[in-house]
Amino acid sequence: MSNEKDLIHISIEAVGSGIPLLKLNVPSTIQSNELYERVRFNLDKVDDIIILFLDYDFNNQLKETEYSLKDIYGDVKRITFALMTKILTEREILEKFYYATNGPNWKRNNNWLSDKPLKEWYGIEVHEGSEEKFIVKTLFLKYNKLEGEIPKEIGKLTNLQELYLFDNQLEGKIPKEIGNLRNLKCLYLFDNQLTGEIPKEIGNLRNLQWLKLYNNELTGEIPKEIGKLTNLQYLYLNTNKLEGEIPKEIGKLTNLRLLYLYNNKLEGEIPKEIGHRRAKHFGASFEER
Repeated sequence: MSNEKDLIHISIEAVGSGIPLLKLNVPSTIQSNELYERVRFNLDKVDDIIILFLDYDFNNQLKETEYSLKDIYGDVKRITFALMTKILTEREILEKFYYATNGPNWKRNNNWLSDKPLKEWYGIEVHEGSEEKFIVKTLFLKYNKLEGEIPKEIGKLTNLQELYLFDNQLEGKIPKEIGNLRNLKCLYLFDNQLTGEIPKEIGNLRNLQWLKLYNNELTGEIPKEIGKLTNLQYLYLNTNKLEGEIPKEIGKLTNLRLLYLYNNKLEGEIPKEIGHRRAKHFGASFEER
């Protein structure tokens, strides 16, 4: 076993953030090709699109990057390769979404993947006059024969405000990356075949006003992080397979107007934090057992 002084401590982190994606301790005698293979193997655990380059030329066109590789003690000279991540354009993100949801067989897919402006693609509205790189404001693809899983790349549409994917045949889990859509106001995923738990990252959507996930096959408990959605007005989680108790944190949603939780497997009592608000302000519908 190597002594501490014989080890190189490597941290892969977001540039300037100090948040490590991966930490490795490797012998100082390790060859660069072996280090490359070891890092590449461990990066399989990192949920992102990663590209590794041996002896990277920093004049490469992929110089726009979110991640770098460095020794946490600043000894970068001993590292002979660099870590980069490809930055997807908005069109590339939409292309991934298109193919992940069986786009060629959608009911309507007018102008998708064409060279026409994004605002002319079926179901897309943009921020007019925006100088931002990402301009998609609304993705409206209800009742359009979408199939398959929602790809994680959806979370990279950073200026998206409205996501309407209801009345389709979407399946699989709601990707946790949806929690990156910090500008989202409306999330409509109801009337699909979505499974798994509601991701706790949904609590990051502080601008969300409408959340409709009903008529799916969602399981697990209602995440308490929903209580962070202080702008939420309408919460529809009914007709799923949700279990456990109703989180008291929902009582923090002071702007909530409607709350539907019926046709689930919820148990226990309605938290007093919710019952008080319901009696004083708004109506809500629950199923208890």
